[in-house]
Amino acid sequence: MARYSSRPRRGNRRPYYKKKHPNRMGQVIVIGVIAVAAVVFFFNRGKPSDDPNTVLEPDINDVVNIMMSGQDEAEPRSVMPLPGSSSGTPSLIKEPNAIVVAPPKVLDMNAGANPEVQALVAQVMALYRSDSTKMVQVRKTLNKALHDMSMSLAQRTLIMDELTQLADIWLFGKTVYSDDPLCDSYLVKTGDRFERIGRNNDVPYQLLMQVNGIKKASNLRAGVPIKVVSGPFRAVVNRSALTMDLYLKDTYVKTYLVGLGRPGRETPTGEWLVGERLVRPPYWDPETGEKFMPTDSEYPIGPYYIKLEGISGEAVGRTGFAIHGTNKPLEIGMNTSSGCIRLRNNMVQEVYGLLAENKSKVEVKP
Repeated sequence: MARYSSRPRRGNRRPYYKKKHPNRMGQVIVIGVIAVAAVVFFFNRGKPSDDPNTVLEPDINDVVNIMMSGQDEAEPRSVMPLPGSSSGTPSLIKEPNAIVVAPPKVLDMNAGANPEVQALVAQVMALYRSDSTKMVQVRKTLNKALHDMSMSLAQRTLIMDELTQLADIWLFGKTVYSDDPLCDSYLVKTGDRFERIGRNNDVPYQLLMQVNGIKKASNLRAGVPIKVVSGPFRAVVNRSALTMDLYLKDTYVKTYLVGLGRPGRETPTGEWLVGERLVRPPYWDPETGEKFMPTDSEYPIGPYYIKLEGISGEAVGRTGFAIHGTNKPLEIGMNTSSGCIRLRNNMVQEVYGLLAENKSKVEVKP
């Protein structure tokens, strides 16, 4: 077997060149691969992983775009097909924790503004400021406009505010206007009691004591004139607005913010008759059956409880509903009750002195 010399022959360098050339090309290829990998890594930072178990973090730009466009939910993001998927169509996933915020509905308080309303309010209030004896005329004019004229929400709110301020004088004050059909002067007779006088006028006697500045019912004196109010009062609850408007007959007095029934336990619409009026009665929770006494720290219904009896609409045949106070004042203006109408404790005290048993009615509107 012939042997090859270990020494290269001078005249034959080509075999040596062929041996070294592949190694140099390999180095070039390796460097190129590394460069490509670096570029891919740089441009793919933050992109979704092909690993199906990888949790994708929400892109803040996606959230901002959703908020600005007002879409109801985040647009899905395209990703590579999952391993083993037979379809070449990219799968779709949703951002895992994207916060979708629908733009709030902006209520235009001036929509539907009526120039005639603005002029009317300015005119009648100027009349009252120049002559306060025109109270009843001003009240009637504003109240009629509130019921009969088309107007913006801002104008409606303005008229209601003016009527509420006027009520502090003609209703809750001691003054009696000679032409007022809602308030009058009464000369107390021997044997009269506040309860009987109030019952004859369809109002709680507490209101008569309040407007006359009398703290004890026993201080009523025969031969002394007192102010009386001709009732009854009525209330209109607006579920959508979480408000209760109070009227003396058909004259607007004021509005209260209320708490109403939560979803599934909505306050029934329809008409209710005011029933028994109670002061801090024992209370049984209709859902848990738990009993609360007035001395309990968790007593939930406040100082006054006004029973309601359904007489029309969804209210017919419904029992256990009432207007009462609360131990959770921060929930006023929310739908969190079991169906009752909640008021702040100082407000329910006021309403207790206005709504008369078996006379006053409460209408609940959607």
